[in-house]
Amino acid sequence: MSSNNWWLHRQLRIKGVQGLEQETEPLILIDRGSRFLRIYTPEPDEYVISADVVRKVIDLGGNLISYPVWCVGPTGDATALAEDHGIVIQGHGKTFGDLS
Repeated sequence: MSSNNWWLHRQLRIKGVQGLEQETEPLILIDRGSRFLRIYTPEPDEYVISADVVRKVIDLGGNLISYPVWCVGPTGDATALAEDHGIVIQGHGKTFGDLS
C-alpha cells in the first residue's frame, strides 16, 4: 500500500470501521451498505489539493478526498470541480467522525 493511503487505512482499521476493504490501491474502499466510499489520500507533493488532484480522483473513480493536517486544503477551483462531480473533500478528522 502506498504511503499516502497506509496511515489512513491503518487508523480506520484500528478504529474498527465496518466495511473496510483490505489494503487497496490507489483508493481506500469502504462498503457502507447504502454507499460505497472510494477514498483518495493526497500524496506528499499534493499538499495543495488543486483541480489537477480532483481530476486524478475523478479518473480513479473516487468519491472522497480525505487529507491530513499537513495539507493546505483545496483551492476554490478544486472545490467547484469536486462539487460538480459529487466528490467530497475533507480533513481526516471529519472522515474519522463520519465513519465512527
